[in-house]
Parts: sequence; C-alpha cells; structure tokens
Amino acid sequence: MNVEPQPGPSYHPTVCVAVVVLYHPVRERLAQALSALSNQVAAVVVYDNTSERFASQRPLNEPELRSLLGPGCRLTLLGSGHNIGLAAGLNRGIQCALDTGATHVLLLDQDSVAAPGMVVALLQGSQVAQTHGLRVAAAGPSFSDTRGVVPPPFLRVGFPTCQAVYPQPGDVYVQTDVLITSGSLLCAQAIHDIGPMAESLFIDNVDIEWGFRAKAAGWALIGVPVALLNHQLGEQRMPAPWWLRWTGRAHLIHHPPVRLYYIMRNRLALQRLPHVPLAWKLQDLLRLPWRFLLGLQSAQSKPEAFRAMTQGLWHAVIGRSGPRP
Repeated sequence: MNVEPQPGPSYHPTVCVAVVVLYHPVRERLAQALSALSNQVAAVVVYDNTSERFASQRPLNEPELRSLLGPGCRLTLLGSGHNIGLAAGLNRGIQCALDTGATHVLLLDQDSVAAPGMVVALLQGSQVAQTHGLRVAAAGPSFSDTRGVVPPPFLRVGFPTCQAVYPQPGDVYVQTDVLITSGSLLCAQAIHDIGPMAESLFIDNVDIEWGFRAKAAGWALIGVPVALLNHQLGEQRMPAPWWLRWTGRAHLIHHPPVRLYYIMRNRLALQRLPHVPLAWKLQDLLRLPWRFLLGLQSAQSKPEAFRAMTQGLWHAVIGRSGPRP
C-alpha cells in the first residue's frame, strides 16, 4: 500500500509492553536486546525458561536485567526454574503485560535487537492500516541478520508456493499472512478475541498458528517496512553443499535434533487445524520431504537427526503434543 502516513484513530494512552522469553541466553546479545528497548516501551516482562539444573551459566537476576534498561522502563522477571516452552512463556508474559494495562504487547526473542523507532513505526503502520478498514491484530518489522543470512520476506499463502511480498518504496505497510514471533506488536483487543498462543505446540510454528487463527477471526496481519529488527535466524549456519547451490542457497541453518523434532511434528500438526488455510496445508505437505532432507544435511549427527524427525512425524500422526518425551 503506497500511501503517506495519515492521522488515524487515537491510541492514547498507548501503553506498549515488551515480552521476552529466555532460554540459555548469550548475555552480550541479551544486553543489546534489552538496551534497545529502554526508550521504546513502558515496561519489559522477561520470562526465563532456562532450566536451573541444566544452566551452564549463573542464572540471571532482576537487578542485572534492570541495569540494562533505562530508569523510566519497568521490569518484571518471571520463571519457574524449568522450560515450559516458548508458547507458554509468551502466554505468561503477555498476561502479565495485559494485567499492567498494556494496549499493545511487543514479542521479542532474546537475540533480537530493535532498531531505534521500531515500535513507533509499528504503531504508525497499524494506524494507517486501520484508516483503510483493517483490524490489525499484529504488525511486524523487516529483518536483517548481521551473519549474512538472507532475511525472510513477508508472505501471502498460495499454492504450490507462498507468494513473497517485497515492499515497494513508499509503502507504509503491506498485508501478510505470516509474521515471525520476534518483533511482532500485538493489539490487546486482538489477544482477547483470538486467544493465547497454542501451548500444545511448545515451540516452532507457534507464530504461524496464531496468525492463521487471527486471520480466520477476521483480523489482519501487516508488515511495516520502515520498522527494522536485527534478528538471528537459526542457531548456526553452515555452507550449503554443491548440489544445493543451484537452488540459490549459499548456507544452511543448523538446528539441534530436539529442534528438528518440533519442526517436523508441528508442521504436520497444523494439518489437523480447521483455521489453517488449505493452500498452506497442501504446499507444506509438498515441502515436507525437502525440509526433512535439509534437516539431515545440516545435522552434525545424521542418525540422531533422523530419529528426532521421524519421531516428530510419528507423534504428529498419533496426536502427541507438548514437550518432547
């Protein structure tokens, strides 16, 4: 949508609260992420999913986290001493934010760094979209990755493949069917209407499922090109083998076996849900063998990766959810 920003419905008093879910964070990257929020949100809720018995570092504490934020930004630290999953951690943080009067909730990964003015840009993009008759459930930023990984475009569901949406100069927002969790700014009313994140998924595809549920309920998702977020896609990357270079892939993203389990299980689990578009289901089934092959290729231990992915697919077939047993 190529328009100039226009005055929209009043959001005042707008209260933006960020929710950050941690799992064995790299302290230096987390410090950057929290510092970047200090002048953009009224408060930060941190849910620590790090299991104390497996923590390789001393646990984070509230004074340490508070020192990374400015004096005008409140902090709440939550956690239970064990990993309850990304979806559940987000839900605990979101509820805490809503209980404190948030009108908007910013979801952020522990390794994502918001550019200056990102939250304001997301709010302004939402305002403009609303003047065009859209009920905006969530607005997401454009991504960059300093490691050279090509960031994902905004997507619209199609068949046999999704349509990549690349904003044009002057676009205040673009409509999309998928938003990545990190950087998404959720409207409080949408959260009330759509419901919480699906805790049965535990991790992976949580954002996709919620977005499809939002769309099915008549809400819109938008991408805001001028809102920028530095986000590390995947845990590690490795050079793609020669036989993959013809697809344009220079690198592969490496995931540990437990993550491959959730990726495979939850991809298939979405097939059961009535609010997931049929076009997405069909094209995702077509991509499943390819994703399985890429998971094997990028694995450090191929037998372990094979067992994890086949177990994930089997658990999806029999309807098992929650944490990996």
